[in-house]
Amino acid sequence: MLRAGGPAAPGVFPLASPKLALLPLAPLAPRPYPRVAFKSSRIAVRSSAQEDHQHRERKRKRLVVVFGLVLSYSWYYVCRLSLTYAAPAIVREEGLDLRRLGAILSCGQISIGFSKILSSVLTADLSPSRCLVVGLLLTAGCNVLASLAPGDGATKLVLILAGLWALNGLFQGLGSPSCARIISAWCSAKERGFFWSLWNVSNNLGGALAPLMVGFGAAAGWRGSLLLAGFSAAVVSFLVFLLVHDSPSAAAAAKAAKAAKAAKAKAPAVPGSAEDQLSGASLFWRGCLLQPGMASLAMANFLIYGLKSALICWLAFYVQSYGHNALSAAPRLSTFECGGLFGSVLSGPLSDRYWHLRGGETGSTAPLVGCRVQVAMTFVLCVMVPSVFTVVFAPGGRIGYPAMFALGLGLYVAQSLCALCGLELVSGRAAGVSQGLLGWSAYTGAAAAGLPLGWLIQSSGWQVWRVLMAGGALLVTALLLPLWRLPSNEQRHARVLSE
Repeated sequence: MLRAGGPAAPGVFPLASPKLALLPLAPLAPRPYPRVAFKSSRIAVRSSAQEDHQHRERKRKRLVVVFGLVLSYSWYYVCRLSLTYAAPAIVREEGLDLRRLGAILSCGQISIGFSKILSSVLTADLSPSRCLVVGLLLTAGCNVLASLAPGDGATKLVLILAGLWALNGLFQGLGSPSCARIISAWCSAKERGFFWSLWNVSNNLGGALAPLMVGFGAAAGWRGSLLLAGFSAAVVSFLVFLLVHDSPSAAAAAKAAKAAKAAKAKAPAVPGSAEDQLSGASLFWRGCLLQPGMASLAMANFLIYGLKSALICWLAFYVQSYGHNALSAAPRLSTFECGGLFGSVLSGPLSDRYWHLRGGETGSTAPLVGCRVQVAMTFVLCVMVPSVFTVVFAPGGRIGYPAMFALGLGLYVAQSLCALCGLELVSGRAAGVSQGLLGWSAYTGAAAAGLPLGWLIQSSGWQVWRVLMAGGALLVTALLLPLWRLPSNEQRHARVLSE
């Protein structure tokens, strides 16, 4: 029982005595308010929902951008190949001989090779999406102007077409480096292979569209073919302007931006920041060519495109040397391209999956470039090399369709992954420059498989062609072997930061 002078129990109202009722009571402990927790949980749920919505929106925008890249580069190919497919009509209508026509086409090929490097270096600080649109508009203009070239005199026509096609080649160099920079900005390392393969389909799509466009315009002669190619490319460039953006918006990339800001606060001097200050020739040499593995990759690309061009250019003459109809090479080359299309689509997702199985997505030390090179070498050794030997040493020149399909599969897997590895060996700013370098080496290899190889075949016979094809396939393997465990540019910088 409570006494008169004793303290009251906390939180209990005394009823026994009026005197006790006058004693001060101890203050009650503050009650927790669970609605504060409810409010914070509602904020967390709302924030999570916003992040999910932003992630879905970013994925949708990325698909739209990649669709725009495929559309634009397909029409780059249409404008590049339009004169090639219109060549028979030019010879028939204007009376040009094959030497003059070859000179016109060579001006375009040589110009494209040099433009790959030149344009990628000069536009490194410009908007890649704007460069993509402007380049497509300019190459469309070259096609339109070529269709309006005066035909009063073969020499005058040859000079005008050669000059316009050289300009067309210069503007063509804006396409591939710009697409590479945009893919690098929109796609993370774990999914870049898939979208790279998706964009690579534009090569095959453009190659299929070009003869169709020329055929539709052939009713008005060769000029109508070039005019249709030019005007359709101008329309496509307007669509690309609406669809393609340089990089994800700040709202969609809020999480990535927050992580980047935190990393910058911890380490303000990022090792890759020196590359971001490079420009011009320094960006090409220090930011691209002198990066680990880039020179070896460029030489491998030279051989891959050389093998491809040597097969396409000379297979018809090779089977003809055995007494077969030269037209029998056409379905075999189509089979080769079908295998190549399958290889282009397969290469990226397969290398993504292989890197994921090696633990790359979970932050392990699995080298990204090395994993892609391992996939490429597997196809080169197990698919491409055996099929090359089967094709070039086929008894009696009887080349089987399975061998041609396998050759296209292995060669295009190596071609696609070499370009993707070049993108990942350099910083994001030098992504276009790396594609320019690899593009230049590719066109140089294709040129070496033309006139120089033709001279060797004419002087020494087809044995030279066989030896160069077989030796080139083996040499590709030797050049890729040192890149077996090569990390990407991002992985090298992350390793330096962790140390």
